[in-house]
Amino acid sequence: MTNSIATSTSIYQVPLPDGFEKEPPSCMQKFGSCLMNSVFSLAENCFDKERFKERTKTHLFKNDPAFTHCLIRTPDDVILDGAIRKGKRNFTVLFVVGLGDRFESIADKKSLLYSLAETVKKIYGDITIMAFNVRGRGESGNCFDFTPKRFDIDIYSAYQYLIKQHGFQPEEILPWGISLGGCSVIRGAARIQKEYPNSKISVITDRSFLQIKSVIAGLFGIGRLGKCFQSMAVQCGWDIDCSEDAKSLNGCIIAIVAIADRVITYKASFEQSVDKKSLSNLKTVTIPENTKSEEDPHEAYFSEETVKELAGYLKEIFPDEPSI
Repeated sequence: MTNSIATSTSIYQVPLPDGFEKEPPSCMQKFGSCLMNSVFSLAENCFDKERFKERTKTHLFKNDPAFTHCLIRTPDDVILDGAIRKGKRNFTVLFVVGLGDRFESIADKKSLLYSLAETVKKIYGDITIMAFNVRGRGESGNCFDFTPKRFDIDIYSAYQYLIKQHGFQPEEILPWGISLGGCSVIRGAARIQKEYPNSKISVITDRSFLQIKSVIAGLFGIGRLGKCFQSMAVQCGWDIDCSEDAKSLNGCIIAIVAIADRVITYKASFEQSVDKKSLSNLKTVTIPENTKSEEDPHEAYFSEETVKELAGYLKEIFPDEPSI
């Protein structure tokens, strides 16, 4: 079952890929989705109410009229809600946010997503920017749809929208996944790589992980509590793992990692968990520990040094010379 979005925006239907089978979410996946959405709603209404006032589509389109609304129907009939700002250069960054954010924050000058979009603009100038909510977040899908194991279908669908509707080549699209979005973009990019085997598909996995079980172990330990959460993750469709998907990508994988990350610990990070010998295309950008700040680096803005390091790696993905 999909959501019903009242809008005049046309919906792009993503065709069924070869070998894809529609599968409804299980009862436990629906339960897990409803549980997480309840947590999100509680947090947003009780703790982040003021912040999320600035993170609506009304605010987004008012403050940055260059963005236009886009709707994408996935092969399994979930409608994804997003926005796109077309640029003059033939290159796109596709942002996929993590648990605590939504794409609408891209117009909020205090948000991490806004800061990342400005970083991209600083490096590459007038390129296309797209961001959307995965199923079960915001107005994408409904409260039963938040199942991370299916997020790869959402990434795949956003790729197809950019390819078929806006004329981009697969290698001209760079998905940038933040936190939970980082593992998801690798899995979605792997679907595109399989469909376009001669393309060099690249990704940015930003303060993310290789396997969710490592994150759970880092947060809850390996005792009874940790094992309980591991079991719930499997039952609810949260047990995602992008190990093999990462190996399948022909392009560059840029892994951004924060030494003092309190959400996805350094030990559980993608960069620390991956078999580097099997990933010759891996480039790492490390956010050093800042002992003078109490801010969690999981949501910290980039320093000038980090931006310059990142720009150097981006030269390898997009051949035009960056502006810095």
